[in-house]
Amino acid sequence: QRRYFNALRQQVQRRWRRPPGTDDVDCTVAVTQNLAGEVLSVSVESCSGGNAALRKSVENAVRAASPLPVPTMRELFDRRIRFYFRPG
Repeated sequence: QRRYFNALRQQVQRRWRRPPGTDDVDCTVAVTQNLAGEVLSVSVESCSGGNAALRKSVENAVRAASPLPVPTMRELFDRRIRFYFRPG
């Protein structure tokens, strides 16, 4: 499961464009996806700083990362996932 969430974070991070003036980023993101990993909805539940531009940039990155990786063990798949986005 850890490997799955690491792959998910990395895929989103590759598509993320950091807004100007953004330092520490720590966001909780909720995603609804279909069985193929295609993003149906994204909600940035909380984000350090609460900056609207930061929230939108994370939402855009999740949408751009669609389809998301699916776990190798199908029983770990969930249509609704929540993960922490903390780019390095």
